Amino acid sequence: PGLNIAQTISGVQTFGDIPLLPASDPTTDNQAARKLYVDNHALKSTVVLGTYNGAGGSQAVTGAGFTPSAVIVFAVRDSVTECMSWGFADDGLTEYCLYVQGNAGTTAISANLIDCIAGGAGWSAVLATLDSDGCTLTWTKSGGPGDNIDYIIQFLR
Repeated sequence: PGLNIAQTISGVQTFGDIPLLPASDPTTDNQAARKLYVDNHALKSTVVLGTYNGAGGSQAVTGAGFTPSAVIVFAVRDSVTECMSWGFADDGLTEYCLYVQGNAGTTAISANLIDCIAGGAGWSAVLATLDSDGCTLTWTKSGGPGDNIDYIIQFLR
């Protein structure tokens, strides 16, 4: 039988083996955390490269290795050198991007994750879901571009 009373231990304690903690997760600031709990809650990051060239619709982006709680995206259009987009989204699917609109050099902020439009043609994407291995983007095509959107997504947890 083990000792099952509250007690205060003072001084330096040396353990010959790693102490075993209860299987429950900590709920207050002064409780000890198990390695698995820390591993599951520590900041984690993965970068994934992707390309889109379609008529619009959903695209699954996988390879995160975990369910992300936020994403950061950098996107460019292949054939328009000044068409760039930097997007940010959180696990509440709140998203914004700062983008440069083609050769006109116009900059703006939108409520999309990605905007790469120049001369009225290009793509926009919103974050539809955060998934167990990445996310799903919903793309909208404007005009008739035939080039690609290349992007880098950093998944964060």
